[in-house]
Amino acid sequence: MKNLVIMILAVAAVYKGYGYFNKAEPLASMTDADVMLFTSEVCHQPCIDARAVLRETSVKVEEILVGDSNPGSWERLKKVKRSAVAPLLITKTGRVEGFNRVEYLSAIGDSEGVDVLPWDAKEVLASHFYNGSPKLVMYGTQWRPYCQKAKKYFAENNISYEERDVEANNDYKRKYTWLQSSGYPLFYYGAKRLQGFDEKAVARLVE
Repeated sequence: MKNLVIMILAVAAVYKGYGYFNKAEPLASMTDADVMLFTSEVCHQPCIDARAVLRETSVKVEEILVGDSNPGSWERLKKVKRSAVAPLLITKTGRVEGFNRVEYLSAIGDSEGVDVLPWDAKEVLASHFYNGSPKLVMYGTQWRPYCQKAKKYFAENNISYEERDVEANNDYKRKYTWLQSSGYPLFYYGAKRLQGFDEKAVARLVE
């Protein structure tokens, strides 16, 4: 059965079933590291890439290789697992299932601060703060309906935000390109990331 679970973990990673989730994790009760990385014995390239990105940061990492060769790893995985995806990054404020460099760096920046990140990530994500406090930033366009819907929602609910039209400003376009978004709008609250517009998700983002 455990071998089957490992196979599922590997297959899920191959098709990039990753996701960034903003939710406090009970990290302190499980490790004295800043972040935890769960890998599998058959994860291969996604896990190699995940380790490489974590080495770019200055955070303390505990890696847990999940498999029969590592007694106790299954029990530790059960405490945090909600889906069969590897690698799995756990921070104090969220998780990333699978591998995506920008989502890893965003999650770590949200948890540990952008100063622990490599220069390219720090330069982009630091622009989402004002005097050390996070600000809500929306990357979008004028023609995208969901961008217009978001602006209407913000106006009706007196929510302050910074609009970054990626078609009208080359610097915003450069930052948006680095953030590797798959569409519009893309929201950031400090280093917290939200792809697409959903009223409840935006409300949780700025809590």
